[in-house]
Amino acid sequence: MNDDTTTEVEGDEQKRLRRIKRAGQNGILAFVVLVIVLLAFGKSPVDKMDGPQGYRLNFNFISCLGILVGVFTTIDMLTHLRAMWQLSKVKKTLGLIGVAGLAAHTVIALCCPLSGGNRTGTLVGWEGFSPIMLSGEREWVIDDQPYHIQSTYFVHLPEGWPFTIECPVERVPTDAQDAYRIPFPLIKYAYINDLYSKLHKVGAGNLAVDRIGVVLFTKNKRTAKFYMTVDQVKKRVDESKPHVTTSGVGGAT
Repeated sequence: MNDDTTTEVEGDEQKRLRRIKRAGQNGILAFVVLVIVLLAFGKSPVDKMDGPQGYRLNFNFISCLGILVGVFTTIDMLTHLRAMWQLSKVKKTLGLIGVAGLAAHTVIALCCPLSGGNRTGTLVGWEGFSPIMLSGEREWVIDDQPYHIQSTYFVHLPEGWPFTIECPVERVPTDAQDAYRIPFPLIKYAYINDLYSKLHKVGAGNLAVDRIGVVLFTKNKRTAKFYMTVDQVKKRVDESKPHVTTSGVGGAT
């Protein structure tokens, strides 16, 4: 009888030690993955990229890894919380940092991503400003003409939150009559596809955007900025639509 009781106690102790060991391993895993995820912290795990064949989904492997491990380790920590607290001080600290960091990454990446996909956008026209919903490089095809887009974003200016498109060019237009030849198709594309109206800021809700603009820049970073109000774009788009008139020829007999 005593032998059976001793065996059961030893079995319970081994289970407890295994739970503690597992909690420590998962905590270290969470910390290591968090260090890796810092390269893509808060970035969206998936993004839609425009291209000549329509669009394709672009996955960020590091962000996806952080979300998966974050969900797993958070659930594991909550279900084995007692075992986590029985770890050594170092393992417990690293584990808590890792789990908390991955949980924060998961919430930010899914609810309010800092940027999209595995692309990193670089501001040229508004360098030094903090953009919102910054996207990276992509291709737009407008009227069979490809445009390489460096980035799109919203930036807070005294005039509001304009939607900005950055596009590299060989030379910046200097002729006033030629100034909007390149920018307007991009502005029109953003307007027609309603890209400019999807601004949401945490704590502020949906924000109104009344301007759409393009920043053209050359390799030596010479820039030119072109902005139009949404009303101006709408008016110009409406004016460019073909007007159909009908006429009839009739007679009395």
